[in-house]
Amino acid sequence: MDGVTNYDVYGSLRGGKNLGYVGTREKVTQYYQGEQREWKKLAQSKGCAFIPGTSPGFNDRGVRPEKDHIPLSRRLNLNAKEGSLFRAALQEARTLVDPQLDHLIMVNSFNEFHEDTQIEPVVAVDGSKGLDSQTNLPTNLTYGLEYEAYENLYLNILKQETKKWDVSSLAASAASTVASTSVTKAASTIQTEEMCIPSSTNEDITTISDIIGLELD
Repeated sequence: MDGVTNYDVYGSLRGGKNLGYVGTREKVTQYYQGEQREWKKLAQSKGCAFIPGTSPGFNDRGVRPEKDHIPLSRRLNLNAKEGSLFRAALQEARTLVDPQLDHLIMVNSFNEFHEDTQIEPVVAVDGSKGLDSQTNLPTNLTYGLEYEAYENLYLNILKQETKKWDVSSLAASAASTVASTSVTKAASTIQTEEMCIPSSTNEDITTISDIIGLELD
């Protein structure tokens, strides 16, 4: 394929701007409808297709402590739900998909745990779940941000936000550079670093959870 993508959204949605949090849903919209939309325009002006990129968060303090990077929380803000950043990113990214590449979206990543960008299921070693599985320790690694054993949450979010949506609505959403769209029918294609899943239309599409054999909510 002849296309470009933003592999590392951490550099643009840097958590250090707000002590580890993006802050608001509107800031995610501004990033995608501002920076990523401009990248898409530039790519297409050169005859190159574009793949919008997403990531659930970022934290490399466990492997690069000398860099002292401020993590990017998986929550939009302190009071937001686990996975709220990923959900917002997918909702915005799907307004920028390119039909030249079968509406691909880049998800960084499936299992890069060393940078905390993984969406692969996670369970607590002690069997705890939900609020009981949350911790901000050790703070030298977490920067004081909350982390939890989220189990299948991110695969569920990926499935919910891409299972059924209307690609035909993209023409309308492209006219707006600030508003986030909510689309609910048809299909998309998801690309992670490890796999690329082809789309279909007007039928149930194949998702990551289908391929790895998980029955998700």
